[in-house]
Amino acid sequence: ETEQAVTDMLADLHGTVTTLIVAHRLSTIRYADVVVYLDQGRVLAHGTFDEVCDRVPALQRQAALLGLRSDS
Repeated sequence: ETEQAVTDMLADLHGTVTTLIVAHRLSTIRYADVVVYLDQGRVLAHGTFDEVCDRVPALQRQAALLGLRSDS
C-alpha cells in the first residue's frame, strides 16, 4: 500500500520537479526518466529502464522475473 502511494505521488510530480530515488525495488524505478545502475560504487549503465536492462543482463533477468519486461 505504501509503495503504491509513493509510486502515485511520483507519477503526479512527473515533469514538475526533479526527484532522485535510490531503490532496490525495480517497480519503483520502472518509469524513471533516467536510471543509473551501480555495482560496488561503479556506474555500470545509465539510460531508460529498458536501455539499462539491455546493458545489464542481471537486471534484465530480474525485470523479466518480476513481469516488468517480457524478455529474459
